[in-house]
Amino acid sequence: MGAQYQEVNWLSHFWYARNLKIFVNLTRITESNDDQILLIIGAGYVFPVQQYLENSGNYIVESPLKYLKTEGMQTP
Repeated sequence: MGAQYQEVNWLSHFWYARNLKIFVNLTRITESNDDQILLIIGAGYVFPVQQYLENSGNYIVESPLKYLKTEGMQTP
């Protein structure tokens, strides 16, 4: 039965591992509490990486939308 899900298991492991690597890399480049970091990633990675950052207690995550000019643009 496990062989049926081998590809799915590999993909889910890869996806979670990639999210954790993104998080760890952000922690590596952070030098002080005053640092501001702009992270541009695909939509599929935003939620888990945001959760890791917020749950660490070391980061405040803000949406970039409030800094972007969006007049006349449709939002999803």
